[in-house]
Amino acid sequence: MANEARFSVSSGQGLLAAEETYPAASLSRQKCFAAMVSDELRAVSSSGGVFTLFARSFLARGGAVCGAAFDEDFRCRCEIAEDEAALARLRGSKYIRAEMTADFLRRVGGILESGRPVLFSGTPCQVAAAGRIFAKFADSLTTLDLICAGSPEQKIFDRYLDDNWGRGNVAKYEFRSKARGWRHRHYLLHVVLKDGREVWRERGEDEYMTAMSSGLALSEGCLNCQFCKMERPGDLTIGDFWCVPEEMDDGKGTSAILVNTEKGRLLFASVRNEFSKVAEYPPSSVEEHQWRLRTPPPRAPGRTLFWQCVASGMPLRDAVEKGLAENVRLQNQKGGV
Repeated sequence: MANEARFSVSSGQGLLAAEETYPAASLSRQKCFAAMVSDELRAVSSSGGVFTLFARSFLARGGAVCGAAFDEDFRCRCEIAEDEAALARLRGSKYIRAEMTADFLRRVGGILESGRPVLFSGTPCQVAAAGRIFAKFADSLTTLDLICAGSPEQKIFDRYLDDNWGRGNVAKYEFRSKARGWRHRHYLLHVVLKDGREVWRERGEDEYMTAMSSGLALSEGCLNCQFCKMERPGDLTIGDFWCVPEEMDDGKGTSAILVNTEKGRLLFASVRNEFSKVAEYPPSSVEEHQWRLRTPPPRAPGRTLFWQCVASGMPLRDAVEKGLAENVRLQNQKGGV
């Protein structure tokens, strides 16, 4: 695997050429579905729970599943699941750029070389990279890309945890709890500390989520992403089906599934009967409410000042406040206010 070193990085920059050659055998017409699984499984999933069904179909065939997981220090890494316990760690949204190491890539290559099937899930840039690296194993590799709004670097999340609780004091972190339901643009963060205390925050109350959603903490690669469009690098694409028609919205989570290739169509068909509910809609119905299927995130005017503040060692909350204030100042200056 001579190309490993080139791709053993956490950033998607430098991987854009992959989209020119992957995936193969695209469908002549992209298909779009809204789907949900059991209430029990959706309760521990970010949206409709469909990732788990796709993943289980690979485990049942003796295959492996790749995705993002937290390690014991809450570092986000690409990992391999080969059983149900490991699969649970891949479930749920993680708004951090997952590190894709050379060791991880070697292990994936070894599994594919043995003839076992692999489902590779990740951000579009990671999926495009995987398709290029493992092109000679295309028959055994199926890819699933996520609708991605950009992902901050690990060091921003580390600063955030240390500022608030200290990484060593955190037992569990959920970016999107469903304790208050599943609603458009509603993210409820849930932190469990080792002393038993629990912390609940809405997205707008949390400095990390504000840094991400405002664009302050996003990388140049995310701001210039070539994958923010309906032409996708994965065989399947999944994400939240925001503003889904009422008949498919019970407030517990509904997934959007884009079927992009013949391989994706076959995987979808193999699990379709396991969904508790599924319906087909025009792809435009997802595109309308998922901005990152149309355009990359905008560049925040205060981003330069934000990164200067982070580099100075300033607490993340203060750096975010300064960055947001700079956004307002520069926007007013531009508008002549």
